[in-house]
Amino acid sequence: MSLVAVLYNDDAELCRGADADRRAIAAVEGACDAAAAALHRAGFEVQKIPTGRSAAALVAHLEALRPAVVFNMGESFAGSTAMEPHLAAMLELLELPYTGNSPWTLAMARDKALAQRLLQGYGLPVVQSVTVGNFDGLRDGDLDNLTPPLFVKPRFEDASHGITADNFCAGAAEARRLAERLSREFQQPCLVQEFLPGREFLAGVILDGQLLPLSEIDWQLPEGWPRILTGESKWMEESPYFRGTPVKCPAEVEEPLAGQLRDLARRACQALECRDYARVDIRLDGQGAPHILEVNPNPDLSPQAGLARAASCGGIHYDELIVGFVHEALARGTLAGGRRHPAP
Repeated sequence: MSLVAVLYNDDAELCRGADADRRAIAAVEGACDAAAAALHRAGFEVQKIPTGRSAAALVAHLEALRPAVVFNMGESFAGSTAMEPHLAAMLELLELPYTGNSPWTLAMARDKALAQRLLQGYGLPVVQSVTVGNFDGLRDGDLDNLTPPLFVKPRFEDASHGITADNFCAGAAEARRLAERLSREFQQPCLVQEFLPGREFLAGVILDGQLLPLSEIDWQLPEGWPRILTGESKWMEESPYFRGTPVKCPAEVEEPLAGQLRDLARRACQALECRDYARVDIRLDGQGAPHILEVNPNPDLSPQAGLARAASCGGIHYDELIVGFVHEALARGTLAGGRRHPAP
């Protein structure tokens, strides 16, 4: 019986930001429990491993355990989301097969500004944006090429960390003030983007590029509320933003738009060299043209979350989805010194 170590971060109390940000990290353990249960039902020996706060202790634990594969659900380490790519790099150094995306993909996607430039280089449409914040300062004219309203978000966060209704800004002066505040709070630059008013779609891609059924945000917010997915939308069930942003899957979208969305998702994942799973967020502008908002190479893998929901709509049971990722990692083995090694 193969041993699968399910690795997850247990650092919710260390997270910066609002209550929704802490809940986002705390939710990782729930997803870990669900994945571990699915693997156990499939006949694997399973051990959950929290990352803890000591890298040396974590390495020693994994070295002693030597699992056949690590199901990598780590999104941060010791309260820092910047460490997400380093967890995958650690597993590569230990020559342990693991699920999910490579350190390069995780690092590239985490840097929203750099990821946008890479996608643009592949000829893919992205949202017009400017990087501003604590590392380069704010200058007069920085935002002159952007058409209001504007949207501000931290450059290096995911899971809607730092996103509230206040991130929607009517003009440049308001966006500049918000970027300054968020840069101080999250100790990183921000992206100021043109706000796209159209429909928002979520496209899941799994394993060898299989496209899952499209999902769409079904906006049911009160009149005048900005149509954005805040941290509350994702993590606080008691919030009006949670209740006002249900997701429809499969999305009711006709061709040729559906084909455009699928093509953009596939090409975005190819550009960022995604493997096993990823979610691509796409939004329409005022003329109905799609633009890639971002690529998430480490989406929520709990049974009720978007990727599992889309897989279910496509006829893939949650257990089948989770086990499929493990088999893919086992077949991939490890990569060390340019040579591919089978799993132990």
